[in-house]
Amino acid sequence: MSNEEHKEEVTEQKPSALRTGNMSVFLYILLLFSAAMLLMCLSSLIHQRNNTEALGELQNSVSVMREVQNLQDKIIDLQEARQTLESQLKEARAEQQEASTRAETERRRAEAMRRLYLIQMQYQEGRYRACQASIEAFEAEGLSDSLPAESPGNGVISPLDCYRQLQEAAPARIAEAEAMPPAENS
Repeated sequence: MSNEEHKEEVTEQKPSALRTGNMSVFLYILLLFSAAMLLMCLSSLIHQRNNTEALGELQNSVSVMREVQNLQDKIIDLQEARQTLESQLKEARAEQQEASTRAETERRRAEAMRRLYLIQMQYQEGRYRACQASIEAFEAEGLSDSLPAESPGNGVISPLDCYRQLQEAAPARIAEAEAMPPAENS
């Protein structure tokens, strides 16, 4: 074979080799493009899934924040109710203390009036020493402060004035009884 024949053979083979080489490059580019597209689709799906999860977490956070806000509102309402109840309790305790004080005052007044009646009866019966002992016990217990100073009216003296008269009269009667000569036994 001569050089010319060989050249013709090589030239005839070149276009077919060029076609095969071009085809390989085209397939390679097509494969790379397909892989890129596949990766882009996969990336898009992953990104979509991440966004969905983030949105779900955000919605959970929003609902938790709403619950927290509702709880805070309830706490504020309960604190206001507690303050109202505490003020009502304070008022009730003050009223109870006042009622207790009034009841104690009335109890002492009733006891003073009962004891004044006893002292009057002892004096009227002529038991002056017992009357004097009752007056001393009355004073020791401080009941004279519980006697009403106002008169009930109709010309009747006040219990306090009555007590003061008995307080002066009992020792005077005891002194008179001691000054009198003893009666002879018959």
